[in-house]
Amino acid sequence: MTNRNKRRSNKGKAKPQPQKRNLPSTGETVALTVSDSLQSPHAEQGDKSNARQGADKPDSNQEIAKPYRRIETVNIVLMLIFTAALVTITGINACYSKKQLNVIAEQGRLMNAALEETKRTREIENAAYLFATHAILESPVESGKYPVTNLEFENTGRTPALHTRINALSAFFEKRSMVEEGELPPATIPLPYPSEGVFPPGGKVPGKVSPPNLSKDNLIEASQAGFTLYVWGTIDYEDIFGKPHRTEFCFANQSNDVTTFTVCSRHNSYK
Repeated sequence: MTNRNKRRSNKGKAKPQPQKRNLPSTGETVALTVSDSLQSPHAEQGDKSNARQGADKPDSNQEIAKPYRRIETVNIVLMLIFTAALVTITGINACYSKKQLNVIAEQGRLMNAALEETKRTREIENAAYLFATHAILESPVESGKYPVTNLEFENTGRTPALHTRINALSAFFEKRSMVEEGELPPATIPLPYPSEGVFPPGGKVPGKVSPPNLSKDNLIEASQAGFTLYVWGTIDYEDIFGKPHRTEFCFANQSNDVTTFTVCSRHNSYK
C-alpha cells in the first residue's frame, strides 16, 4: 500500500474520543487524555514528596540565627553582671574614700592642734615675763619724812620685752578692805624707762614712786590715824612674738614703823 492510500484510510477512521469520569467528591466531570492519565500518578507522588520534604525540612535561616541569639543573650547577661559589679565596686570605693578622707581630715586637725600646741608651748617657754619683785620705803611713815618707795622690776623670761611702759601710784588708805575687796584707782604716774622700752631677759630695772600732792600735815594725820600706804601699778609690753602682755602689781606697807611691804591679796596678775 502506498503512502497516499494510507493517508486516505486514516482519514476514513474516526478519532478516539477522550474518556470522561465523574469525581464523587464534587460531581464535576473532568476530561483526561490518555497522556494525562498516564502522567498524573507520578505528578501526584512528586507533589506529596515535595510536601513531606517541605514539612520535614526546617527553616535554614532560623537554624543559623539560633547560635547568634544565644551568644547575644550571654553577652547581655555578662554585661549586666559586669555593670552590677562595677557599681558595687564604685560604691565600695566611694565609702572607703569617704572614710579615708575623714581619717585624713581628722589627722590634719590633730596635726594642726599639735602644731598650735607646740607653737604655744614654744612661745610660753621663750616669752618675756616682767614683774615688780621688790618694794621698800626709804624711811618709815612715822618718821615724818616724805614716803618714797623704791621698786624693782625684773624680766624673768628668756627673751627681751619690747615697748615696755611702767605706771605706778602710791596712796594712803584708811582700811585694808578698801583695797583688798575693792578697786584701786588707775596708776597714772609713768616711771621713766630707758633704751626705748626694751627690757632685756634677766634684766632688773629700779623705779621710785611716792604719793602725789601729799602735804606734811596729811602725812602726819595719816600716820597718826593708822592709815596704810599702798603702792600699785601696771607693766605693759610686747614679747618677740608680737603679743601684748600686762602685769599688775600691788604692795601694802606692813606697818607705819617699818619700811617693808607685803603683796596684796588682789591686784596681782599677769596676762
